[in-house]
Amino acid sequence: LLVDFSAKWCSPCEELEEKTFSNDTVRSLVSSHFIPLRIDVSEMDDANEQLMKKYGARQLPVILVRSPSGDTLARWDDFVAADVFAGELSKLSN
Repeated sequence: LLVDFSAKWCSPCEELEEKTFSNDTVRSLVSSHFIPLRIDVSEMDDANEQLMKKYGARQLPVILVRSPSGDTLARWDDFVAADVFAGELSKLSN
């Protein structure tokens, strides 16, 4: 599971979308090895606050890779370049 906490007002989140998640290698790795889940917290309601608290997301962006048992295998709390992200996803998918 690849969890992406994002918001429309978050500049680094927009940069991730434009430069990292749109990268062909990243897209291929995500679609073939992970279940992507984007959580839009543009409006901070009780449900979004609870999700952020549950996953320890204190700021945006936050990207988590979680195992089937719920363990966090990787975490990014800021913009990550496509080549770096693809390399880490490749390691995690083996």
